[in-house]
Parts: sequence; C-alpha cells; structure tokens
Amino acid sequence: MSRIVGLAGTLFAYLCVGTVLAQTVLLGLAVSQGTINRNKFVDMLAVAYDIEIDEDALAAEQDEAARDREEISLDQVLRARAERSRDIELREGFLQKSKTELSLLEDDLMSKRQFFDRHVNTLKEELEARKQQAIDEAMLEVANILQTAKPKLAKSQLLLMWTDGEEDRVVNLITAMPERARKKIVAEFRTEDDEKTLAQILARIAEGGTIVNLIEENEDKLKLQDRNSEEPTTAPTGPRA
Repeated sequence: MSRIVGLAGTLFAYLCVGTVLAQTVLLGLAVSQGTINRNKFVDMLAVAYDIEIDEDALAAEQDEAARDREEISLDQVLRARAERSRDIELREGFLQKSKTELSLLEDDLMSKRQFFDRHVNTLKEELEARKQQAIDEAMLEVANILQTAKPKLAKSQLLLMWTDGEEDRVVNLITAMPERARKKIVAEFRTEDDEKTLAQILARIAEGGTIVNLIEENEDKLKLQDRNSEEPTTAPTGPRA
C-alpha cells in the first residue's frame, strides 16, 4: 500500500513539473512571436498569483518609461547634431582661412610680377636708349669726319653708302652737317647720275618733314635718362606673415 502511495506521489510530482515546463515553453513561444507583450505578461502573473494591479499606477509607470526613452533618444539626436554642426563650422573656418591665405599669396605674387615687369621694361628702355645713343654718337662722329674731309671724298663715301642700301644713314648724315660743309659736298654732285641720286636724297629729306638736329635730340635723350636715374625705385613688399 505504501508503495502505491509513493508511486502516486512521484507521478503527481512529474505531472506538476511537466505542466510547469509546458507552460514555460508556451509562454516563451508567445513572447517571441509577439503574441504576449509586457502588459499581458504582467496581467498573467497578477492573475496567477492573485495580485491586484493598479491600472493608473501601471500606466503612469509606462508613460514615465516611454518619456525616459524619448529623452534619451532626443539627447542623442541633439548631441549628434551639435557634433555635426561643430564639424561643419570647423571645415568652413578652415576653408575661409585657406581662401584668405590664397588671396594674400595671389596679391603678393601679382605685386612682385608687376614690379618685375616694370623692372624689365625699364631695363629694355635703358638698353634701347643706350643703343640709340651709341648710334647717334657714331652718326655724329661720321658726320664730323665727312665734313672735315675733302668734299669730293665725302660725296663718294655718301654715294657708296647710298648704293649699299643705307639711305636713311645718308639722309641723317647730310642733315647733321653744318650748312657750309653740306653745300660743299652737294656741289660735288655734278654728273647726271649724281644729280639723280641727289634728287632722291633731297626727296627723302623732304618726306621726313622738319629736319631734326641730331645733337639736340641726343641731348634731350640724355636729360631724360638723367631724370629717370634720379627717381628712386623701391620694390613692393608682400604681406607680412
């Protein structure tokens, strides 16, 4: 008899444990599939243990938890937005600084380029002026030699220069001579060919308009060079670092 009672007790215990396990499995499946949420689970526990639930208190607790979650989410959003805003401000500040530095560099390069161009142009003008001065001085020297030579020899030299294609030089030499020396040389153009050449020379002189005295022109150029050399030239300074 005691053996039967023991077996019955054991069977009853197994049934209880099996029931609990089955309920646990079913409850887990319901929760995983979304059939039972937190509120339903709490209600089931309250019914199982005969506990009275204050619906208002439970609703207030749920609302507070929802507000906490919303506040946490909002703080995260605001924090992320603030970080992005700071990053954008830093990038914009860096770009503006780089733009300003580039503009200053461009201005400095432009200033130096303008100074370099002016310096090069000045050197070119000085070289051209010196070249022209040397030509004028040489021309005057030749004119002095011709006017001191015999008129016939001076005429022959001018004719050689004319036939060699140096018409402008012949015209300049004749116009640079004093009137007395020029008359003596022109008087030597006696043959028909000489007269034709003389006519061409006079036509070239007439085309040039007013005869400019080479000595006065050379003096004006020297005065201009002296004034330019007296003017101070200062190199432009770039922006300070």
